[in-house]
Amino acid sequence: MGYRIIEYEGEKYKLTPKWYKQYLSALELMRKVKETNTDKIDISELVDIREVKIDRSKPQLIRIISYINQVKNPYCFRVGNSKVRVSYANKDKSLNDSFVAMLENL
Repeated sequence: MGYRIIEYEGEKYKLTPKWYKQYLSALELMRKVKETNTDKIDISELVDIREVKIDRSKPQLIRIISYINQVKNPYCFRVGNSKVRVSYANKDKSLNDSFVAMLENL
């Protein structure tokens, strides 16, 4: 069936072709948003995070892929009429650790 093995945070995940395609899409979105100036994004272009659905029964990597593909920009989204920009100031935690902690609280 063409499964792909992905290693993430020391764990291996066997992704179906559908999830592998979504994984590649998420990587591309993350590459694009790194180059985006969030100050210039119009709020109407942002995804309302209240509409994002995460299946907590799925493995961590699948939840992350799903979140990124739904929200489009994990560093800038909206909640109703409020624009939210996410940044991480705690230097003891990696960006990944902070991002995963944020997802676990959704």
